[in-house]
Amino acid sequence: MVEFILAFICMSVGNCAGLDSRSVGQSPMGRLTYPDVIQLTEPRVDPGADYLLTYPVSNEAFQMSSIIIRSELALYPSSLFAFAQIRKVIDCGGIWCKVGGEWYGLGGIALCRSHILLLNSVAHDSHQLLDVIHHELFHFVDNSMGTKDYDVEWQSFNEPSFKYTKIRALTSYEPKRSGFVSYYATSDACEDKAETFSWMLCHPEIVEQLVTNDQTIARKVNCLKKRLLSICPEINEEFWTRITKRRTEQLRVELEQRQKQHDERLRSEKENPPKQYVRIEEYLQQQYSPAVEKPVLHTPLESLSGSVKLFLLLLALLTPVSLVIAFRGSRVVASP
Repeated sequence: MVEFILAFICMSVGNCAGLDSRSVGQSPMGRLTYPDVIQLTEPRVDPGADYLLTYPVSNEAFQMSSIIIRSELALYPSSLFAFAQIRKVIDCGGIWCKVGGEWYGLGGIALCRSHILLLNSVAHDSHQLLDVIHHELFHFVDNSMGTKDYDVEWQSFNEPSFKYTKIRALTSYEPKRSGFVSYYATSDACEDKAETFSWMLCHPEIVEQLVTNDQTIARKVNCLKKRLLSICPEINEEFWTRITKRRTEQLRVELEQRQKQHDERLRSEKENPPKQYVRIEEYLQQQYSPAVEKPVLHTPLESLSGSVKLFLLLLALLTPVSLVIAFRGSRVVASP
C-alpha cells in the first residue's frame, strides 16, 4: 500500500515541472543503460498519504549529490539494472513518514513496483549517502530474485532461536550483535540482506575482518556473492577485488574531496536554508490548514468588543469599593 501511494505521488510529480530529469549512462544508440537521476524541484504532498516529498536543495547542491550518485551507480554493470528494473533515481532532498502522529525522516526507499529509487541526500553526510544508495539498490535486486519477502535459506544462517525484531526505527548508534553487520540488520531479513550488501560495497575491509571472525556473516556474504554471480556474471571475484581497491586510501582521495564538498554544502544549506524550504508542519499548515490546524476555542469574554471589555474591567475594579462604602453607610445609619 505504501509503495502504491508513493508511486502515485512520483507519477503526479513527474507530469509537472517539479522534476528535472538528468539522464545517466546513455549508449551511442540512445538506449538507457543506467537509471535516470532526477531532481525534485518543488514540494509535493498528498494529504491522504503518509509520505511527504519536499523541495530538495538548490541546483548546485543537486549537482554535487548527483556526482556521488553517478559514481556509485557506475560501479555496477548495466545488466544488473536491467535485472533489477530500476528506471529512475529521484533525489527528493526530504522523505518523511508520519507514524503515530510523529514525523520520521527516511534516508531512502525502494519503490520496486514503480521501478523508482527515492533518495534523501539532505539527511546524510556523504559517507552515509553511499550506504543508503547501495542498501536501497539491493532491495530491487532482492525483489527481482523473488526472495525479498520470504527467504528460507537466509533465515537458516541465523541461530534457530533468533527472530527479527520488525522494528524499522533503529539507528546506527545501537550496538550490533554477532551475525549481523549492523543493528538495523536485525529488524528484518530483507534489511539484513540490504545492510550486508551495502557494507560489502562501502566497507569491504571491515567485512573481510567480520568474515574471518563471524561464521554467520561469512555464510551471508558468500550467499550474496553466489546469487549476484548467478544473475550477473560480471559481478565476480574481479568485481569484488576492484571494489576493495576503490575503497583503499590511494583511490579514496578523490572521493573524499567530493565528500568534503558535499558535507560543506549540507552545512551551508542548514545554516542558510533556501527560501523555498519550509518545515513539514509549516508547509502542511500553509497548504492544508483546515485539516491540520487545531480548532481555536474562544471564551465568551474573547468574543466581546474592546470597549465592552474595558467597561467590565472598570466595573470589576469599582465593585469592591462600592460594597465597602455601602457597608459603612449602613453601619452609620444603624448606629443610635
